[in-house]
Amino acid sequence: MDKNCLIQRKVLRSAVTKTISELDNCIAANDFPAASLAFTKLEEKTKRLFENDELVITYLSSHPDPDTDPDTIVENELEQNETYRDNFISAKVRFQEFSKIYEQKTQQLDISPSMDRLSINLPKLQLIDFDGNPKNWFSFWSMFQKIDEDPKIEDDVKFAYLMQTTKGKAFDFVSKGEYKTVIKNLKTRFADDKMLIELYVRELLKLILNQSHNMSFTDLVDQLDTYLRCLENLGVTKEKYACMLYPLVEASIPEQILIAWERERNSISRNSTAKYA
Repeated sequence: MDKNCLIQRKVLRSAVTKTISELDNCIAANDFPAASLAFTKLEEKTKRLFENDELVITYLSSHPDPDTDPDTIVENELEQNETYRDNFISAKVRFQEFSKIYEQKTQQLDISPSMDRLSINLPKLQLIDFDGNPKNWFSFWSMFQKIDEDPKIEDDVKFAYLMQTTKGKAFDFVSKGEYKTVIKNLKTRFADDKMLIELYVRELLKLILNQSHNMSFTDLVDQLDTYLRCLENLGVTKEKYACMLYPLVEASIPEQILIAWERERNSISRNSTAKYA
């Protein structure tokens, strides 16, 4: 038995640590196939590490360091080995819990064979995924609402669509339960009017604060249009925000464009006055 077992142990420990991190990232992303693959690799690497640990103990016992107590060396090695065993067990428990939750949610996607015989015209839509970011709620819901409000589509089919289009935090809210309850929970968590109004007002203020960051005028207009449409969907109409927002918007427009706009507006005003004089 040679010293190579020490080198191999270092490589295997590093590989195990990286694979545990990979597994945790897959679980966080709700990616079961990738998590399953990562756990399979973790089992294989951990098995090789544990087998190599025994070789290391045997090697160190047969090649004692004259300056160190042999029992102390072995004791330290065993403690380190237990740390990696504990890490593996913890990762295994996390994967098993994730697998259980994923299996429960997948079972809800099993649509009865009788559904194939139903005459349902499913909307042919390119649905938008929702990741739990409230800023993305309107773009998601504007598409999914067509499915939600279609009386020809059964709730279990709607639920299947919902499972396919939710990611991250939003996916966690799509828990076991009736479709209508799940939709209600999503709206309560991510579509609260007050929360969304505050969010879009903050985004508008950010545009103004970041006006010096060389944003093109076209991008600025597109962003403003997006946020204003969202506010209008929430009942914040032009009459409610005009007196406050217009001065702020003007402050965010590049000076040369604002001057040209003022000239055009004054020209229109003079022409209108002359017409009715």
